[in-house]
Amino acid sequence: MEDDLARTRAELADREAQTRERENQLDKLHTLNRDLTAELATQNQARLNVTEKLDSAQTSLRTAEMELNAARSRNSDLEQKSSKDQRSLLSNESQFRDQLPERNTLLLTISQYIDKILGMDKSGRKGGSETKPFTNFGVFHNNLISKLKSVSQIQLDFNKRTKEADARIMKKYTTVKKQLDNNSKQIDAFKKSVKAVAEHKHPNDDAGPPGHVK
Repeated sequence: MEDDLARTRAELADREAQTRERENQLDKLHTLNRDLTAELATQNQARLNVTEKLDSAQTSLRTAEMELNAARSRNSDLEQKSSKDQRSLLSNESQFRDQLPERNTLLLTISQYIDKILGMDKSGRKGGSETKPFTNFGVFHNNLISKLKSVSQIQLDFNKRTKEADARIMKKYTTVKKQLDNNSKQIDAFKKSVKAVAEHKHPNDDAGPPGHVK
């Protein structure tokens, strides 16, 4: 009997030990499940963060690509405009070089014509050498400006003398006109006097001869 009781107690103890072992294993499984769930949540959050960062990076990349394409387009336009401006500049420079001799010849002709107006020799200066735009344009320009100022002064003096002459002529005209008016008045007065004397000498001249019916 005691042996049965001992065996029963041993079985109970063995079962209790197995139960505690199972409970310990179950607790370990619960703990492992919590850890795995937390790790999975962390990984999901990390994956979500990476996805958001990837989307943001892709958006930034597309924006950068658009800006790069726009910059390339602007750069291409600027290069074309620069090339066009350069060709235009070269064309203008070539045209300017072609027209430069004509301009210098025209300016020299004008300068020589002004010299004739001013009564100067070809040099434009007494005892000096002739300055041409082909050799020293700066000096030629200053000389030409001085000549133009001289011509302008001549014109001003001429206009002044013309006005003075007009004033003198008008004054003389006014004086002559007054004299003519006075002479005309004197002639009219003389005619009236002559007519009065004639009428006084022949008062019946208007009646006509005897028997004449007027």
